[in-house]
Amino acid sequence: MDRFLYRIARLTGWILVPVTLLDLLSGYALVHPRIFGGVLRGALGFRLHVISQPAFVALFVLHVVPYARQALRARRVPVLVANGIILIVGAGLTAFAAYLGVQG
Repeated sequence: MDRFLYRIARLTGWILVPVTLLDLLSGYALVHPRIFGGVLRGALGFRLHVISQPAFVALFVLHVVPYARQALRARRVPVLVANGIILIVGAGLTAFAAYLGVQG
């Protein structure tokens, strides 16, 4: 199980790189249209930003959860308690990502 979670964390970490760059670029295009307006015009920049936000949060949760579980286990937190904490926090953040997706 730990090996599978580690692979998920590594894969999502690599996927997070372009998603984070897209999120930052589209956000800056919205805030600073004179600088980044040539790259992403208004409606396209806004749409990409709205799409990238929930994807960023979901990928971030998938990337952090295995490492957080490993850190809890290193501090001798029992397996069931560590899994419960990770499940509650992960579900809450995933629900937040879904909320961001619905709002966009």
